[in-house]
Amino acid sequence: MKEYIASEHQEKDVLQNRESYIGGSDLPSILRLNKAYGKSLIQFSKEKLKIIPNEFKGNEYTRYGQYMEPLVRDYVNNVFDYEFREDSKTDNTRMYRGNCDGIDIKKNMLLEVKTYHGKLNIKMYEPQCQFYMDIFDVDECLLVGYNRPTDFYTGISYELENSLEFYDLGFEEENIVVYKLKRNKEMFEKIEMEIDKFKFLLQCLREEEVLNGQIAINIWIRNNDS
Repeated sequence: MKEYIASEHQEKDVLQNRESYIGGSDLPSILRLNKAYGKSLIQFSKEKLKIIPNEFKGNEYTRYGQYMEPLVRDYVNNVFDYEFREDSKTDNTRMYRGNCDGIDIKKNMLLEVKTYHGKLNIKMYEPQCQFYMDIFDVDECLLVGYNRPTDFYTGISYELENSLEFYDLGFEEENIVVYKLKRNKEMFEKIEMEIDKFKFLLQCLREEEVLNGQIAINIWIRNNDS
């Protein structure tokens, strides 16, 4: 088994000034694609601004995804003749930040890797791919999913047992699915409209103690948090 070494961008995850920038991983919450997980947009916004603590520190599923990402990237490079390398980019005008799982500059292609079980939810992940295609100015993105086996984790408690030895990182080619996504500027315009609404919510929360700040928040909730 190939030794796993955590990537620099995974370890840092652009923690510096994170509350000031919109990142690709923010989009499922901003677009309310993960409402099933029980976190409201208001709660997510307060966590982003560090008004309230973010209790989620990862779990066995997110950790497995971190472990599998370099293995999947190596597979895609070897089988499909790409040269994907991780990269990070910030847009200080729009206050966007992007950490892509891979970019092949020569072939003008991005890579986004997701682990899943059952069926890959393209609707959940395509906005993130569109976001990265815009910020890196690339026209295509390979969304590559790895179907996670049911027995991937052998530990009892993630809080106590989350190191490499508790994960089955055996790689099975049959678990790979690949989708090639095209840059869709019309879709991204709609995404940016939601991002702008989210930025306004953050501004309202920052000014909550200022006169009429709470009024602005109530208006935003009434119009957007349905």
